[in-house]
Amino acid sequence: MRAHATTFVYYFDDSGKPIELLVEQNLAVRTMPTLPVRFAAPIALEQIEVVDSRLERGKALVAVLNWRAFDAVDRNYTIFAHLVDDQGNQIAQHDAQPWLGKAPTSTWERNRLYVDAIVLPISLDAPAAERLRLEIGLYDPATLQRVAIVDAPGAFLNDKVVVEPFSIVSK
Repeated sequence: MRAHATTFVYYFDDSGKPIELLVEQNLAVRTMPTLPVRFAAPIALEQIEVVDSRLERGKALVAVLNWRAFDAVDRNYTIFAHLVDDQGNQIAQHDAQPWLGKAPTSTWERNRLYVDAIVLPISLDAPAAERLRLEIGLYDPATLQRVAIVDAPGAFLNDKVVVEPFSIVSK
């Protein structure tokens, strides 16, 4: 998204109205753990691209997630993306199967890249805040059990990727 001097991303609000977001060119966010990460399911999250880290009320946090299955996936996982404050309070969320259910993980082909855009609307009454973080991961919708991230030897690290910092600003 940052290969051009000026880039815009468009999404549609609940009424179907297109909303334009300018891609922040000098974005400075970090992910923990460092990408790519492998989950205990045969899925890797390879890249996260965020449109902007300074969020406006009434607009949305938009991110593009690059996923890859490294073997057959035996169930349909749900992707979660939660914007939370430094106390862990949820500001916005997106929970859905990839491509809003049109690409269930059990249908993913081995080694194929799956790009999924997520949109987290920021409510008009969201508090102005600094030090927000985006938490991204997978869970089994049948059990609500999150899928752990594992290191190369297979030890569990965490159950989410954290992207930070974000802020809600008044414009």
